[in-house]
Amino acid sequence: MPAVAYFGARFGDKWYVDLVALPHNAIRCQLRAAFIIANALGKLALDVGEADLARVYAWLGTLDRFVAALLTAEDRFVYPLVDANLRKAKTPEGAQLHLPELLSLRGRDVAKTRIRELLADARKTRDVATGATRAKINALRFALDQLGANLLDYFAAMEKFVPKLLKKALRNGPKEKDKVEKKMFEYLYAQPHGAMLGALLLQCIESRSRRAEFVNRNIRKKNDRASFKLHVKKVEASHMRLALAFDDVANKYERRFNMSTFVKHYDANTDGYAQETLAMFGDMDINAEGEGGADAQRGGDQYSDDGEQGAGMDDDVIEVLAEVTPEEVVAGEDARTLEEALAAEEARVIGDAHISDTRIGDEAASASPEHAVGEGQAVDAADYT
Repeated sequence: MPAVAYFGARFGDKWYVDLVALPHNAIRCQLRAAFIIANALGKLALDVGEADLARVYAWLGTLDRFVAALLTAEDRFVYPLVDANLRKAKTPEGAQLHLPELLSLRGRDVAKTRIRELLADARKTRDVATGATRAKINALRFALDQLGANLLDYFAAMEKFVPKLLKKALRNGPKEKDKVEKKMFEYLYAQPHGAMLGALLLQCIESRSRRAEFVNRNIRKKNDRASFKLHVKKVEASHMRLALAFDDVANKYERRFNMSTFVKHYDANTDGYAQETLAMFGDMDINAEGEGGADAQRGGDQYSDDGEQGAGMDDDVIEVLAEVTPEEVVAGEDARTLEEALAAEEARVIGDAHISDTRIGDEAASASPEHAVGEGQAVDAADYT
């Protein structure tokens, strides 16, 4: 799968980079999570049940809405500024700058249409070879490969030229940049489940202070900011945790795998005995079946008056289930019954899932090197110094 990485200035260091890099890196963050889920599904194919696939495809629905909203926001508020300066663009020597076709209005439309088609293709893999889990997973992984390649190629082309053009187009610099940023955020926030989409936008800003500055700058009313913080918590406790949950189960799969159970339940032609759900979040999940979302899932959540998560957290425990009977013993030096192992896992996850009321500014947990997500923007800062 395509490598997901970006480099250059930190968010807030170069204003003319931020307008391009913030939406692109927010999408990169979600694309990275999609790759993690797809790889985990490949490892767990024999034990993936319909409930797992339903959860994944609901997650993809959120990704689809998020990408579509951000690409539209760019078209409305960023690229009109770029188009006005394209014909004036020149090299440092004064010669006419020859820009790639992809940067033209027609080129962007073609590229974005293709991206939307590939997102739709990824979601349609749910209908491939109904009943054959492995066929769906293979089709999904292929579709995500195609989506990732097209998205990253498009981003690379835009990020090579657009920041330089924005630097010339916005004469008042950071002040005008803040106005454009606010328009993009307000557009996102006005969409169905807009608070959830806005919360996803924040996930690529790791700096505690800069994330808080972004929220304060774009949400003026105190009550609205408090409500937004709850949506951020929901996103971090469900949507962002789904990839980590699948990855964790996949990493433990070989240790949990029991050959006698495999021989008992599986034959060469079917995986129909995969009944268990591998990752669950209860009512906290913002990815509802079909067109649900954060607003539709609010019923099961409990918060205290100061916004701290309350008893509803019990519903959000990640359950990692293996297809073995409770009497069987989990292999390992510290062999325990499955019930004991799950109880220990539940206790660990409850501790990890506690989110303080200041989570809006907390830095995201560091990932492994191959999935590292930083704050650096997807444009080489050396080009603009």
